[in-house]
Amino acid sequence: MPGVIIRYFIHQRNDKSARIREINKKQFENLSDPGAGLNSSFYKGMALRWKLTGPRKDIIRNGVIARAGVEDTNRRTIKRKEFYMKGIHRFLQYRLVEFSEYAVKSNTRNTDIKL
Repeated sequence: MPGVIIRYFIHQRNDKSARIREINKKQFENLSDPGAGLNSSFYKGMALRWKLTGPRKDIIRNGVIARAGVEDTNRRTIKRKEFYMKGIHRFLQYRLVEFSEYAVKSNTRNTDIKL
């Protein structure tokens, strides 16, 4: 889908206060392979769609979203994903326009883990 990227995150299963980390697609795909570096017994992985294009905020007409905004769509996405990965909303709540044209530093990558 144009205007969207998939972002990948992990969280340590046995430590609810552990930091959520962003990883790349290859690391996410290797999560189920214990010999690949990250062990799925220790880490829970999650992918989410991240909106990049469109207006910054939702455009609402007659009480209905006529055009979904980048910031509002990403906020809804992380709120829905919160039930699966506790803390993802807190982790991303101030970075809702990351990688979009509205981002201050749109060319920086936030992948924490390097294997």
